[in-house]
Amino acid sequence: MDTLKHRCFLEELLFWTIKYEFPQKMVTFLLNMLPDQDYKIAFTKTFVQHYAFIMKTLMKSHESDTMSNRIVHISVQLFSNEELARHMTEECQLLDIMVTVLLYMMESCLIRCELQDEENSCHVVVNCGEALLKNNTYWPLVSDFINILSHQSVAKRFLEDHSLLVLWMNFVSLFQGMNLNKRELNEHVEFESQTYYAAFAAELEACAQPMWGLITHCKVKETQEYTKTVVRYCLDTLQTWFDAIGFVDEPAPNQVTFHLPLHRYYAMFLSKAVKYQGLDLDSLLPDQEMLMKIMVHPLLIQASLSEIHCNMWVRNGLQIKGQAMTYVQSHFCNSMIDPDIYLLQVCASRLDPDYFISSVFERFKVVDLLTMASQHQNTVLEAEQERPMLEGALTFLVILSSAVSLAGMADDEILRAEMVSQLCMNDRTHSALLD
Repeated sequence: MDTLKHRCFLEELLFWTIKYEFPQKMVTFLLNMLPDQDYKIAFTKTFVQHYAFIMKTLMKSHESDTMSNRIVHISVQLFSNEELARHMTEECQLLDIMVTVLLYMMESCLIRCELQDEENSCHVVVNCGEALLKNNTYWPLVSDFINILSHQSVAKRFLEDHSLLVLWMNFVSLFQGMNLNKRELNEHVEFESQTYYAAFAAELEACAQPMWGLITHCKVKETQEYTKTVVRYCLDTLQTWFDAIGFVDEPAPNQVTFHLPLHRYYAMFLSKAVKYQGLDLDSLLPDQEMLMKIMVHPLLIQASLSEIHCNMWVRNGLQIKGQAMTYVQSHFCNSMIDPDIYLLQVCASRLDPDYFISSVFERFKVVDLLTMASQHQNTVLEAEQERPMLEGALTFLVILSSAVSLAGMADDEILRAEMVSQLCMNDRTHSALLD
């Protein structure tokens, strides 16, 4: 931003186009000359040069939706061309600029994360109540990033640049533990927050979509090294996160977050490495202590799902049920519950069985029920909650031992199983199945 110096009329024109929030006539005028190849290269360079300025203008705009559409209308014509995108990556550091700008954007709306250790946590997360998140202001920049990662040559460059990967993992960690839910134990909430819409949209668009983009380029044995690198940085960033939240084996009671993108990056790259690249699972796993840490929060989500179904979170209002439903919904499960279940399967298969099973029953708060005595005492659950929670724990163990989608099924088998599941519940139209 500080070194923005204009050397030609095109740069001056684009500056004022951005300043006045992309007037339609200017956008049309600038795009009409794109068939000229020299102009297209010069215009793309100028666009990249002004990228940080675009982001700042977008954040200040009162009509960010209109501006976003016009930005993407331009950028999609520039970055959809692989040769041009590669040229910009090599000549103008396009990848560095995009990741830095996204990071800078999210750093403008951070709050302290209260997960685990409310007092001493030094982890920061995005504030889902901010306009930036609520209005999806970031989507044109994320859309551009996803677009350029679809090009193999650009994705390869991204995966080879370790400093870029570290930067990206730092970006993803800003969403780790966002929109924390605290169970109301006394009064019903006066105002039901709708921040969960922003939280799910942010994880799916800003974290999961780029992840899927990268994974498509890591499905052959020749790309094993890329996968190993991503897995290593996932584990490093997770360790940093555990340190920042003041991690202990026992999570803080009555808290849950559905957003663990770092866990899901690790799970997805792990599954693809074993499934497509012939890598040995154990070679990609951390030590037992780290596996125990990794297990805690995904397991907590599964226990919380049962609690929500048992109406233990009823004082939090309908929005908490909305979160539980969104987490498992067919449109989102590929990026949410599926990687969590896979990660828990890995933990179950590699940790001490007694430790794992006892951890499950502890998280579901049903340890006291598992007694031969004629009477038991449960200080946490009410009588009518005991049976549904025990059923929840046993159902979870059944899912763990039977779900094979990420572990071994081919893509067409997964698709077939998902269609069968949909048709088991109801007749579906072709368009509903397609969705």
